[in-house]
Amino acid sequence: MNNNFTYKVGGSLAEDAPSYVFRQADFDLYNELKLGNFCYIFNSRQMGKTSLQVRTIKRLQAEGIACTTIDISGRGSKYINPEQWYAGIVYTLVANFEIANPSEFIRTWWKENCGLSPIQRLDIFLEEFLLKRIQSKIVIFIDEIDSILSFSFQGDDFFSWIRSCYEKRNLNNEFNRITFALLGVATPSDLIADKIRTPFNIGHAIQLNGFQSSEVSPLASGLKGKVENPQAVLKEVLAWTGGQPFLTQKLCDLLVAPQNFILYESLKTRTEITESEWVKNIVIQQIVENWDSLDEPPHLKTIQDRIFMSRYNTGALLGLYQKILQLGQIPASDSPEQIELRLSGLVVEHQGYLKIYNQIYANVFDLNWVKKALAELRPYSEALSAWFVSNCQDNSRLLRGKALEDAKTWVANKSLNQQDYQFLTASQEFEKQEMATALAFQEEESRILAQANETLTTAQHQAKQQIRIGGGVLICSLIGAAIAFVGATISTNQLRETQLGIRLEQAGITALKQFETNQIESLVTAIDAGHRLKEIVKDGRPLAKYPASSPIFALQTILNNIHEVKRFVAYKDNITAVNWSHDGKYIVTASNNRTASIWNLSGNLIAELKGHQDGVLIANFSPDGKQILTSSSDKTVRLWNFSGKQLAILRHQENVTSASFSPNGKRVITTSGNPPVVERGMDGKTIVNIPNDKTARIWDLSGNLLLQLQHQAKVNSAKFSPDSKYILTASDDKTARVWDRSGKLLQTFTGHTMAVNSAYWSPNGKYILTNSNDSYVWDISGKQITRFKVDDKWVTMDAGFSPDSRRIFVSTPYKTYVRDLSGRLIREIKNEKVLNGNAEFSPDSQRLFTTDDTIKVWDIGDEAVKPWDLSSNLITELTGDQSSPRWSPDGKYIVTFGQDKIVRIWDLSNKIPVTKVAINSKDAITGASWSSNGKYVITPTRKSILIWNSYGQQLARFIGHEDVVSSANFSPDGKKIVTASSDKTARVWDTSGKQLLLLSGHEDGVEYATFSPDGKYILTTTYNHKTRIFSESGKLITTFKARGITWSHNSKYILAMFDYDGKNYSSLWNISGDKIVEFQGSENSYLGASFSQDGERIVTTDGNIVTIWNTSGQKLSNLKANQDIYSPSFSPDGTLVIATSLDNKAIIWDTSGKQLLEIPHQSKVGFAVFSPDGQRIVTASDDKIYHVWDISGKQLAQYKYSSTFISPVHFSPDGKYILAHVQGNSPEQNKVLIWRIDELDGLLARGCGWLKDYLNTQPQIRKRLKVCWVNS
Repeated sequence: MNNNFTYKVGGSLAEDAPSYVFRQADFDLYNELKLGNFCYIFNSRQMGKTSLQVRTIKRLQAEGIACTTIDISGRGSKYINPEQWYAGIVYTLVANFEIANPSEFIRTWWKENCGLSPIQRLDIFLEEFLLKRIQSKIVIFIDEIDSILSFSFQGDDFFSWIRSCYEKRNLNNEFNRITFALLGVATPSDLIADKIRTPFNIGHAIQLNGFQSSEVSPLASGLKGKVENPQAVLKEVLAWTGGQPFLTQKLCDLLVAPQNFILYESLKTRTEITESEWVKNIVIQQIVENWDSLDEPPHLKTIQDRIFMSRYNTGALLGLYQKILQLGQIPASDSPEQIELRLSGLVVEHQGYLKIYNQIYANVFDLNWVKKALAELRPYSEALSAWFVSNCQDNSRLLRGKALEDAKTWVANKSLNQQDYQFLTASQEFEKQEMATALAFQEEESRILAQANETLTTAQHQAKQQIRIGGGVLICSLIGAAIAFVGATISTNQLRETQLGIRLEQAGITALKQFETNQIESLVTAIDAGHRLKEIVKDGRPLAKYPASSPIFALQTILNNIHEVKRFVAYKDNITAVNWSHDGKYIVTASNNRTASIWNLSGNLIAELKGHQDGVLIANFSPDGKQILTSSSDKTVRLWNFSGKQLAILRHQENVTSASFSPNGKRVITTSGNPPVVERGMDGKTIVNIPNDKTARIWDLSGNLLLQLQHQAKVNSAKFSPDSKYILTASDDKTARVWDRSGKLLQTFTGHTMAVNSAYWSPNGKYILTNSNDSYVWDISGKQITRFKVDDKWVTMDAGFSPDSRRIFVSTPYKTYVRDLSGRLIREIKNEKVLNGNAEFSPDSQRLFTTDDTIKVWDIGDEAVKPWDLSSNLITELTGDQSSPRWSPDGKYIVTFGQDKIVRIWDLSNKIPVTKVAINSKDAITGASWSSNGKYVITPTRKSILIWNSYGQQLARFIGHEDVVSSANFSPDGKKIVTASSDKTARVWDTSGKQLLLLSGHEDGVEYATFSPDGKYILTTTYNHKTRIFSESGKLITTFKARGITWSHNSKYILAMFDYDGKNYSSLWNISGDKIVEFQGSENSYLGASFSQDGERIVTTDGNIVTIWNTSGQKLSNLKANQDIYSPSFSPDGTLVIATSLDNKAIIWDTSGKQLLEIPHQSKVGFAVFSPDGQRIVTASDDKIYHVWDISGKQLAQYKYSSTFISPVHFSPDGKYILAHVQGNSPEQNKVLIWRIDELDGLLARGCGWLKDYLNTQPQIRKRLKVCWVNS
């Protein structure tokens, strides 16, 4: 018996602990660090990271390598600032490496260099002290890096510095002596939050897995002498723990605990208890049952807390985990929810699947635990449970009214499971039905009210008659009754408007929900609601007085994103194929009902092709559109004319697998073959029936068989060359072959190790693509150009060339790859869900659609974008159950069909008046601004100035600057342009591009230049914070030091911002350069400032205080908020002030200091501005969304953008558009976005315009939407 052996439960193991288990990670980490490679170990808690670190340090130090540890969790997080934190790191390094007295070093060297940023000082310390004092190799372990995520400041600088140490190895050989090892519960993408920076993409990931059976022999030592078969017991332990280090040590410790050991000895004398039963009893009684009280040290609680306090939605994690419990495992992905669930430790990835880590977790965190956790999350849990108990029949359990609104508020931005969505959708539909009933009642009430008003009119007429005859008493009674009735009518109208407003809000919400599955119906619902709202507000009231806003928001959102233009029900049976005619005017569909059909784009049936004896699987037009080819499960291919007359039957003995016309339309090529069938013969032996047809067949249009092209196995595809002179075939015999039209074999392509599934000609006829579990590109002589492996697990499901023959795509169930002909990867698109892996280039080769559970259309034209950075390249996503998309020949449309038997046509051409314009330039755009009339946009670039109209069309390009143009602005009259450049000049131009003035004499690059609002002066600022004011003729008037310049609207004053000695200042100057007054901000606070419209008041922010001043510096009022405030501005009429606060809000006050409104957001709000008429507000938030609100805080629209930081937004002078300059990950991705903001009338007109063609074929919907045809 080993009395000295102890198991360690919780905390790190000592460097000589006997229960330490050596894993593969011990060898990997030691060897990589010894080689000088940066490493990181990112895993869930209590996996033994710190113990591994302790052991590795001991081993490295034995090799003469200097090592130390920086524990981030031990340095504070919530209240520490960067200065303190970096000083603490240097203190630790000085102390641990014994470089100097650490306290003295911080007091002297660190403080003496306070003019440098903390990260600069750390960098200098490393290079000037650490590397010079320590001559050996150095390894710095950084533990608990996830603690940095809770810092009050971002840790981007720190991890970027670590990466810079790696990159300096090429410049300074000394940096090859230092390396880092990072440990924590995080992912590499967590380390650098600022997406404008290069991600943390260095180092070797060390896989720290649980204990394996081959590794745990040290743990058996503690069981010897206490159990008969230590190895068998240890095997049972691993069966329960899955090798999770903490649980394995804990369970072993429990097994050898005196009370359990005695119990085991007692049971053995009375029963034949097995090791398996004994271990199970200990697990159930001392770990699983009442686990919340037995969980010491905490382990299971740690996992539960990680789930409940997740950065991601707890509901989504619980729903995902519930699915794993039910299915046993699910395919692993890199979704945020899956990553978070893995970091909790609850699940583990194994062979491409996500499964529960071990049996202990499965027993503790079982389905009942999930159900209880979800119930505690939901405010409507009891009602949901009762509804499902009633088999979804008891509508009294559904939510309505305030309870439903509260539930929708709670659900917002949460990902829940299917039951939640089913219950809430049913509640909304039931409330909608109740509202419809109430509306019918209300309409009847209105009819009665109208009759009452008619009675009132009659009464008034009678009163006048009585006046004439002097009937005073009756007159008074009638007039009094009339006055009372009018009062009652006003009250009733107000109540009716409120009720109708509630219904309209619900209708707008319903329209938005419909959009996910039925875009056209959602627009119909939104237009209907918008029209009813218009009838209420036709009195001309301001937006803030509208009784509902969701119809406006729904219309704006739907019209900004809609692509579905037409739909029609093709069959009662499932659709199997759909294709365009080559002129794009017609569509042919195939169905399981044995027919194919020809349709025009309005959904009118042109012809039915009847004759097949089984479901039709393929349907294609001939190149001239005069004939149609179909194939069926009846083993025939049939040819038809456009009117539906059958012309020929091409018969096969096996199922037809492909059929197509030659490009010249004179021949048809087909393949066939039954799938292999495995049967058992009479003698019991297995028989595999192989397809007999090993040919591709060529036919004329009369149905005569002309050629059979023979392979050694089933032919999978056969295609004519673009000039119709050659045929390319691919076969299960692992070859592809090229033949001439006479059937002569010209070339055989070999090299594939599995069946060749497909082969394609390039459109220019020069190249061939063959696909198996790998892909080859060949020239037509048979020379291999490139080969690349598609995926280790999957074969190609779809592939093809781009129409310009420059690129290829290859799709697998999980990914689509886009490459050039040399094999260089251009794009890698990961499917969110495995489906069919289809893809296709657009006719212009600039776009590609991919399919998983939705259809995504990608912009692939910009090869400057990195293959993995596609977030800003997703053009649109076509949702719902859609299959087999096909581009129209002009690339403007995509046609799809779904299991709902509906054919849909989607418009990708933005044919309606501009909703969103993306201005792109090959030169990097550095800014954007409007002309005074709102008709033009000017954008500075590297060395030129571009002028555009609001539709994104470039009108002019000026050249003259010798360096980057940093700003460009129109004069107030729109006749001149002033530009600023890094070439140390500002220049004035007329709108034809002629240079009028050169403003020189700047000592540094000019950052900004603008005209005064009256156009009489020009102001410039340089990068060294000097401001100059010039006359209109170019004469220098004054110079002063400042930055962040703003003109007053009356051109009398200038607001300038500067900082000094750690404090921020705003100062007010006149145009002569005299400082009038100075506003001082608190230390480390942001001091924002702006003018009122009349130029006589100024609003500033300092911390959480907003102050209004006059131009003499007199304080007029203070406005307060709970958090620091930024970006203050006046409303156009000067009665309101808006600013953004640190707690994710935009706040509005009146100028007396009364807070009127808070507009909460989901993330930090960077900017908030009023529209020129003061009726709208636009806010920009950190979640990359621009929000449009009315001044009562009701949302009217939102626009998503892709940028690396919050981009300012500007209204056009007429308030009809907003303009933003957004920046991507490369200069080439910088772009200017213009969004249209419509009034209700404009939205209704746009919606009706979109549905114009659709309504012509839908009389019932046309009748419903009277607003679309009454005035048309």
